[in-house]
Amino acid sequence: MKYYKQIVKNLLIVAVLFLLTFNCKNKSSSLIQENVTVFGKFPNEEKVLFQEVYEFKEGVAAILHSVDSTLIIHNNTKNGYFFYNYSLSDHKLSKGYLKRGRGPQEAIGARVSGISNDMLWLYDITLKKILTLTNLKASIEDFSPSFNEYPVKDSYYMIAFCDSLNYLSVGSRNSNYKVQELNSKTNNVTNEFGIFKNIPSNMPFDAYKDAHQSFIFVKPSGDKAVLAYRFTDMVEIFNLKDYSNKIVKGVENFNIEFDPLKVGKDFYLMGRNKETRMAFIGGCVTNEHIYMAYSGVLTERPESYYSKYIYVYDWFGNPVKKMNLDRNILSITVTKDDKTLYAFDVDSGYIVKANIN
Repeated sequence: MKYYKQIVKNLLIVAVLFLLTFNCKNKSSSLIQENVTVFGKFPNEEKVLFQEVYEFKEGVAAILHSVDSTLIIHNNTKNGYFFYNYSLSDHKLSKGYLKRGRGPQEAIGARVSGISNDMLWLYDITLKKILTLTNLKASIEDFSPSFNEYPVKDSYYMIAFCDSLNYLSVGSRNSNYKVQELNSKTNNVTNEFGIFKNIPSNMPFDAYKDAHQSFIFVKPSGDKAVLAYRFTDMVEIFNLKDYSNKIVKGVENFNIEFDPLKVGKDFYLMGRNKETRMAFIGGCVTNEHIYMAYSGVLTERPESYYSKYIYVYDWFGNPVKKMNLDRNILSITVTKDDKTLYAFDVDSGYIVKANIN
């Protein structure tokens, strides 16, 4: 139904309009990256036809997680609860859990969530804390979760856990590196890697970093991580054993278009302009493949936050295939055997699925 799409538009357009209200300075449309492999075509393309699974009436399924026969739904809502579990075998939805609020075992700015082994985690960018939950195997009827909480010192754009204790972060304002590794219990940075290079001399570093916002995902085996950039069609894979990297760019191979915006005495952000395009809007990973939902639409258009394509790579950085979807989707997850794709249809409000292998 159309009102689901309108909810998503209302939530996301506000951020775009906020950035566009600032006065623009020096335009930079060509940001140089080194060690980039560029490709112009995926070796395979396939049409994906979805089937409806469940109408999610509680809000917007902003993120989906597949755990055995359960879908964990990360709900984007101004009220109520952030998580619901949907049983694929019983076709039942659990009661909501993790209430919206500022108290213990509550969250406000639920930026991103994920699964690491048998642990569900959520990063609250507003309250600067991480919440974790380990009893994911409970039945729908008996589900009564209790979260652990860990403070976060810095403000990160995204995080992803490597194991039950350590996580990676991107988007730190206080680092010259793309990725930080942290211990959730000590709240300390244990390592940094992926230093920013080849920054134009006339470009404020803060704006440059902001323009290189990315999603981050860790391979379930824990030995690799991938960054998928929001404003250029580029993914970067890191080997977490030796911190070597590989950057892959394509198929359209477009640069980040933006104007640095001064928002403080000595601080800049990325200002989107009429040529800024959205690349990746989210994704998921398995031990075999990287699945990234791709937009490619100008950010001034509300539909830039949706995807009709999924780009698939292997963990060596090789392009595998492009999936052409039969509808607009917002979030995706793939079962660990790489056989079934689940997504949220923003037009109908349904969680949908497709066989992909």
